[in-house]
Amino acid sequence: MASGYADTSIRIWEVLTGTQINKLLDHEDVIRGLCFSGDGKTLASGSSDMSVCIWDVEQGNELSVLSLESKIELVRFSCDGSRIACGFCDNVIQICEVVSERVISSFRGHEDRVYSLCFSDDGSKIASASFDHSIRIWDAVLGTELFCVKDPTRELVVAMCFSHDVLQFGIAWKDRVQEWNLASGLSLNSCTYRHIYGGESVLVLILDFGCPIDVARIISSFVSR
Repeated sequence: MASGYADTSIRIWEVLTGTQINKLLDHEDVIRGLCFSGDGKTLASGSSDMSVCIWDVEQGNELSVLSLESKIELVRFSCDGSRIACGFCDNVIQICEVVSERVISSFRGHEDRVYSLCFSDDGSKIASASFDHSIRIWDAVLGTELFCVKDPTRELVVAMCFSHDVLQFGIAWKDRVQEWNLASGLSLNSCTYRHIYGGESVLVLILDFGCPIDVARIISSFVSR
């Protein structure tokens, strides 16, 4: 587990024992975002100092630094670990290539800060949720917006994910889940948990698609409130 602090440090912890394994130091401002690569060997950290650092988790060594142009709010690795998506305080999203340490695409369209990012399994698409109460799907290579979902309830998104074949997309709010067709941009299904569970108020925590989709369309984890 990794944790970032206002004193600019990052600490790596052994979850089972609660023991600190490493303390990572290089940032010059508050740590805003942390993300492990899929294999758990690499950590990306984003900071208000306008940089993203890439770390070797086991050794605690800094592998590279991406110097960017705005304060970073969050970071997300692509599934293969080759790219990092960064959300900035100026509402912009950028994708950086880890090996070349350069920005390869930028996304503009949100009217407020982005608080959640999600890559598709194949890395071809990325989803973003913003405090402007919109969720946008982007072509991760071209940087073009594919479609936008605006929630009239103005609730914050709790979880979102792509299906494994990247044909559908799921969004979870605090007590409901909605499924979208990525080709048409049309809503396919909507599920409100308080209807299913007899009026009990529940909170969705995690969202994922089953495989194959026609057997288990959406798997979600929830807790009672």
